[in-house]
Amino acid sequence: MDLISLGVATETQRSLDLVEVGKLAEALGVEVDISNAIRSSASVSDVLIEVRDELIARNSENTGSF
Repeated sequence: MDLISLGVATETQRSLDLVEVGKLAEALGVEVDISNAIRSSASVSDVLIEVRDELIARNSENTGSF
């Protein structure tokens, strides 16, 4: 596999992974702009951290603690 093919395969997998993270976020009730994440080259980790932070913020609002 040449480097261009490898790069395309890697980018395609990242996009597929981001779509799966979007499905997870939706199931958890967290809105995530996956289209923007794909366009902006956000990493899967970045989006997962965004989802986690939203869940932590919600929990803090509901319990009054951090």
